[in-house]
Amino acid sequence: MTDADGSRQATVFFPQGTAATLTLPDGSTQSLTNLHVRATEYTVGGNGPLAMPGHLPATSGYTYAVELSVDEAITAGATRVDFSQPLPVYVDNFLNFPVGEVVPVGWYDRAKAAWIPADNGKVIKILSIDTDGLAALETDGSGLVADSAKLATLGITAAEQAQLASLYPAGKTLWRVPVTHFTPWDFK
Repeated sequence: MTDADGSRQATVFFPQGTAATLTLPDGSTQSLTNLHVRATEYTVGGNGPLAMPGHLPATSGYTYAVELSVDEAITAGATRVDFSQPLPVYVDNFLNFPVGEVVPVGWYDRAKAAWIPADNGKVIKILSIDTDGLAALETDGSGLVADSAKLATLGITAAEQAQLASLYPAGKTLWRVPVTHFTPWDFK
């Protein structure tokens, strides 16, 4: 998406071994083996506030909101899709927030008609691509490469670093947000 706020795209990573389960209206669950994923941004242009699924809490800014969905779940009439581990969602840092800044996160519960707080994300920067093909990441605003302990705290694996290196150049800053299910999400 590109508008007066800048250019951005949501990218969802699916770590190897992730299982997806949809919940049907009667409460039963079903495993999903094939997924066709969509990311539809609400916060676009002048009509963005009207497109939101619900009013944001007073403590949340209107910055970036996206509906993450699975076509197969919509076809089945599912109420939600859950994943066996958090999926990192990356969004271009189109508002140029500082590296290391926390990205407050919430998801919209349609049944309760309310935004529910979730684990925060973080603004990260790809400092370089190392000789092993992994993205060397800055996560705290120090300008230094995050060590394995810092990356582990955020849940960033070597496989994720390799995927980042294949998609983005050195110097790129991104919002990284872990999500455990698909629904409308608000970041920042």
